[in-house]
Order: sequence, then C-alpha cells, then structure tokens
Amino acid sequence: KSHLNYGLRITKKKKTLQQKKKHIQKAADIMAATTTAANKSPQQQQHRRQQHLQWSACIMIVVFGLFSMLAGNCVNGQIDGYTAGEDYPAYDAVPKGLAFNCQGRQPGYYADTETRCQVWHWCLHSGHQYSFLCPNGTVFNQAVRVCDWWSNVNCEGSEQLYQNNDELYRIPERQQQLNDV
Repeated sequence: KSHLNYGLRITKKKKTLQQKKKHIQKAADIMAATTTAANKSPQQQQHRRQQHLQWSACIMIVVFGLFSMLAGNCVNGQIDGYTAGEDYPAYDAVPKGLAFNCQGRQPGYYADTETRCQVWHWCLHSGHQYSFLCPNGTVFNQAVRVCDWWSNVNCEGSEQLYQNNDELYRIPERQQQLNDV
C-alpha cells in the first residue's frame, strides 16, 4: 500500500515539475523577446536567444535537482515501510552458484525461486543460460515474464508457471501444416 501512495506522490510531483518547466520556458521566451533590441543584427539576436535558452536550461536543471532531492521518499533503493533484504530481495549482482540450470528445459524465461525471484534466467535452444537481476524492489513475474513490483508477484508459485514458456517458440498450427507439405 505504501508503494502505491509513493507512486501517486511521484506522479503529482512530476505534474508540478512539468508546470514549473512551462513557466520557466515562458519567462525565458518573454525575456528573450523584450531584451532583443531592433537595432541588433540577426546574429546578435540569435546569440542572445541562445544565451537565454542556456540560462533557462541551467535553471531547469537546478530546479529539477532540488525537486529530486526533496522528493526523496525512495533513497538507495529503499521502499518506505519495508526492509530491503527482508521484505523483498535486494541483490546487487546475480549470486554465484545458483542451483537453476537450463538442461532439459524449454527455451524461455524462468524466475529463480532460490533468489525470491529477483534473478531470472534466459534459456536458449542450445541449452545456454543467461542470468539477469531485476532492479531492487522488483522481482521476475513468471506469469507475464517481466520484472514487476515484489508485492505484485507470488514467487512461490512461479515454478507452476514455467510452462508459459511453451507459447514463446511454438510454431502456429497453420505454419506447421505448410512446413509439413
């Protein structure tokens, strides 16, 4: 529930930031228009506009940086109200020596329940395996085969969904009939 509130707060803050960005751009445009004298050459006027745009960009970067620091509800991958490594996995690299392997498996994507699904494996037709880490706060959702918020995923039930990979490399029935002819 806390991460939903956090998402709503971030959405509101993004809208506020977009409004501030529009106001800054409008002010820069007004400044550029009012300070351009009629007796200046087109090159001087262009140079002046570029200076104003550069200043506007600097101001927006500073405002955005301050806004980002003030929005700090999520610091260093932490999620308010939850403890990384306890409530959800928080690996910084794929752990070595995991038991999962691709031998005898269909090609596809597999959640690793040993890592509470923060790691997922890509098995190829050749039997080769590539392992990846979902960002902290997310785990591999076997039902849809993407990293998702840990609170949306039933990691323990992931192995029962491994057969979802069958649909990835299946030849459509019509195509198979054409190949058989």
